[in-house]
Amino acid sequence: MKKITLLLSSTLVASSLFTGSYVSSAYPSITTTETSLSSFTASETRLSSFLLVKPPVISPQALLLGETKTFDGQGSSGFIFNKASSKVRIYVKNWSSKPVDLKLISPQGYNWLDRRLTTSGDGSKIETTVDWGTAQNGNWSFTYVTTDGSQGKIELAVRDDV
Repeated sequence: MKKITLLLSSTLVASSLFTGSYVSSAYPSITTTETSLSSFTASETRLSSFLLVKPPVISPQALLLGETKTFDGQGSSGFIFNKASSKVRIYVKNWSSKPVDLKLISPQGYNWLDRRLTTSGDGSKIETTVDWGTAQNGNWSFTYVTTDGSQGKIELAVRDDV
C-alpha cells in the first residue's frame, strides 16, 4: 500500500510540476509524502557521505603456530613463514614442573633461539617481536626437551603482521 501511495504521490507531484497546478484536495497525503521524500533524501545524503569515507586498512594477524603440547621428555613443532616482510611475535611458555631446553631452528638449519626455560617467573617464558623478511622464508621448527627426560608441557604461539 505504501508503494502505491508513494507512486501516486510521485505522479501527482510530477504532473503538478508540468501543469503548474497543485490540487491539494485531490490527494491529501501529499504533504506526508513530501516530508518522507525529504527525509529519504537526507538519509541518502548521510549514507553517501558515510560511504565516501575511506575505511582504515586492517591487516589481520595470521596465527602461524598456536598450540599447547604435552610431551614425553622431548617434542617438536613447526610452522611455515612465507612473506616479503613482516613483524613476527614469538611466545613460548613452560608449563612443566621441570626446566625445558628450547630451540628454534631456522629453515637453513641454524639455532635461531637456544634457551633454557625455567619453571616459574620471567625465565619460564619468551616473548619477543622480530622483523623478518624473505631470508627467513621456509619451514621453522621448535624442539623442546625436559632436562631430566620427564613429561613436560609447553605453550607455543607465533603470529605475523603484529
